[in-house]
Amino acid sequence: MQNLTTKAPLGSESTKVSDNENNSLSSLLNRASSAESRNTQVSASRRHHELSMQQTLVHEVIHHNKLVSHVAKEHGISSKKLYQWVKAAQSSANDSKQQQCEQLNLQIAQLQQQLVSLNHQLHALQA
Repeated sequence: MQNLTTKAPLGSESTKVSDNENNSLSSLLNRASSAESRNTQVSASRRHHELSMQQTLVHEVIHHNKLVSHVAKEHGISSKKLYQWVKAAQSSANDSKQQQCEQLNLQIAQLQQQLVSLNHQLHALQA
């Protein structure tokens, strides 16, 4: 059995760590790392579930015209939290609608330019 010597803080004796103790520590660290990895997977799954539930609750409020307070109470969450989710969803929807309007306006402008160009070509052919 090989002993490893580690430096201890000033004023104390150095400690000897056997290979078995070193392997045990390594094993504990590996298990902790594996547990952390499993927790990360569970957290990702939990976040997905929470996001899905959040979307469902927001949908109930926005599309089924249910009161925030009633939906929050039914599902055991804070009315304030649900209101924040609804507000964020509406803001996101408004941003999306605004972006869609801008794209449609751009397309209208391009079609108008194309129409003017085609009218010029038509007049040139008729002349």
